[in-house]
Amino acid sequence: MRGSKQLSTKYNTSLLVHRLEESTADKDSLLAIERHENCETKKELAGSQKKIEELLTEVQDAHVNIAELEESVRRSVCSPYRDVSSFYSDFSALTLFLLQLHNMMMCPNSYV
Repeated sequence: MRGSKQLSTKYNTSLLVHRLEESTADKDSLLAIERHENCETKKELAGSQKKIEELLTEVQDAHVNIAELEESVRRSVCSPYRDVSSFYSDFSALTLFLLQLHNMMMCPNSYV
């Protein structure tokens, strides 16, 4: 009787050890997957942050260009020596430029 109890205890112990090993292997596998996903997410985040910085720079440059153009128009309009035909020519060029700038800001990928 004693021998069969010892055998049963050894069997149960070995079964428990086997289950623990399987559980540990499963957890290690899941941890490796989560680490890989975390790494990929960090890479995507860094790429997104870089793109945001590039777009912010483009917007800031566009604001500078707009300010320069507004100043140029203000000086042109306020100049007493300007004739009307050159004003309309400058105005047309400015309008086209602003339209192109607007389109570039709305669809930045088409101008890359």
